[in-house]
Amino acid sequence: MKKAVALAAVLVAAACALAFYLVKSGAGGVNNSKDIKLAYQAMEDGNYERARRLYGFAVKNGSAGEKDMEIYELLGAYLDAADALKKENFSEGIDIIDSVKYNYTGLSIREDMDALRIALIHGLTVDNLLDSMEKAIKDKKLSSAKDAAEEVSRLELTENQRERYFSLSRAMNADGEDETETLIYYVDSEGGEASLYSDASASSDVICAIPNGEAVEVLELTENGFVKVLYEQNDGYLPFRCLSPNRTYRDEDKEPEGGDKDESDGDGKDSAEKEDGVPVIAEPAEEGGSDNDKDGGSAIWEDYTVRVDPDSLSGKKLSIRSGPGASYPVAGEITSPMVLTVVEEKDGWGRLKSGAGWIELAYCDKVG
Repeated sequence: MKKAVALAAVLVAAACALAFYLVKSGAGGVNNSKDIKLAYQAMEDGNYERARRLYGFAVKNGSAGEKDMEIYELLGAYLDAADALKKENFSEGIDIIDSVKYNYTGLSIREDMDALRIALIHGLTVDNLLDSMEKAIKDKKLSSAKDAAEEVSRLELTENQRERYFSLSRAMNADGEDETETLIYYVDSEGGEASLYSDASASSDVICAIPNGEAVEVLELTENGFVKVLYEQNDGYLPFRCLSPNRTYRDEDKEPEGGDKDESDGDGKDSAEKEDGVPVIAEPAEEGGSDNDKDGGSAIWEDYTVRVDPDSLSGKKLSIRSGPGASYPVAGEITSPMVLTVVEEKDGWGRLKSGAGWIELAYCDKVG
């Protein structure tokens, strides 16, 4: 009898040990490796918060390997850096990314991490330029301040950076010798136009609607997020978030829509033609003509036109970059359908004849 009891105890102990082994190894009825599989799938789907939680379960259960631990840390760094970008702590976000190892070329998060780092560097660049602008104003070096301001005006700004740029520009103009110098901003609204109000309130009367890209003279910044502006002899108020120091997609030298027409090209047609009901942007001819070989080969380059329809894109807009690649700063945005002329191709990007920058050709349809 005693032997039978002892044997039963041994069998129970062996069963418990086997069950523990199966749990730890991910086999059997309770499979901790399932967390890893779900976490990896969530990461590939771009749901990094869920992936981080699931990898955390695997780490806690002891079923995460060395690579899983590194991915867990990588996900945490990405989320922390993204939060730093949201809070505009650009330098902190860069330090977070640079502190982790992410040499897994097969993971989609690596590309997103690289893009996040570029965005942080862009934000830090703007902040540094604004710091230089502020220091130059304090040191009464207006020429240096204007140089920094010109650089900032070409970059995409956050709302806080726009407000700071506005304040510094007003201070720079106030310190300048030319008291008639004005501060120009451009309408940049998600809805394609912004309402000009009679007072600094959205409940006041609407004077008119101002299309994106139109220039306004900034007169005064109110405390409730509105800016007093002058537009076509009408003074009124715009929400500050609807203004940008740089135009979204219009060329600086192009006449605003509704203005004087350009000279005829000789065949009786105005330069602002339409193709399939979409306006063709009148773009100045490039020096040296367009028959030169842009790529250095023997073939003769021929400019062509592309149709852009931002409504078909997930973000409802197409970015114009300062160079041929997503790593270059955003020089503007296309938010409405239009036809543009491409004068050069490089790595899947096309340079616009207007001089506005480069667009990714994969999101365009060639029409001529």
